[in-house]
Amino acid sequence: MKSKKLFGIITLLAIALLIMTSVIPAKATTTPTIWTDKPDYSPEETVTVFGSGFTPFTTVTVTITYPNEVEYVIYTSTDENGDFSCQHLLDGILGIYDVIATDGTNSATTTFTDLTWEFYGWDQVSNSWTKGNLAGWNEGDKVN
Repeated sequence: MKSKKLFGIITLLAIALLIMTSVIPAKATTTPTIWTDKPDYSPEETVTVFGSGFTPFTTVTVTITYPNEVEYVIYTSTDENGDFSCQHLLDGILGIYDVIATDGTNSATTTFTDLTWEFYGWDQVSNSWTKGNLAGWNEGDKVN
């Protein structure tokens, strides 16, 4: 009789456990992602970096690597959803920038570029100023 009662209690506990595991949703996993407000920037413009999918209420280290390999580190915090944003002022170095964000557990990467300079030159064929690369010009050439 006691064993039947014990078996009944164990059976009820097993059923309760099965019901609880099927009712409680599994924690959603999100892939950490970072992006910038624009893909390309002008020299000396401010870049805004956004992130999501990181650990909520934690410090995120955002490292921006310039084309000349100099690194700038920004520390920011995530909100209750694991999202963050931060800003960085560029200083006129042209090229591709790499960005890495990590909270110690999760990390994500992205890139952005600093726009190339537009040069103006004298086109002798059309006898006018043109915009674009300095094709055909050599160092030391002069334009009146």
